[in-house]
Amino acid sequence: MAEMKVFVINLDEQEKDTGCAWFTLPCNIEALKQSIGLPPDSDRYLISDYDFPFEILQDTDLDLLNNICLAISESEIPPEDIPAIQREWFS
Repeated sequence: MAEMKVFVINLDEQEKDTGCAWFTLPCNIEALKQSIGLPPDSDRYLISDYDFPFEILQDTDLDLLNNICLAISESEIPPEDIPAIQREWFS
């Protein structure tokens, strides 16, 4: 399966080039937040773009998204089954 990526913006640093970046999931969410200047306990981010086999919202929880990507990568879920999984996880 292709890499699953998100472009995350730190809402407190959005005017700076350092407050945003592309990340391939699954990854270390604390390291992701640190790299864009977001405190570990902050949820002030926005997913402004993504490369996924399903739709996600701009405010999707990064930990949830990371866990979904981990589950998909570990189980090698076929792409045709992802829409059903998406409905289950996001409903």
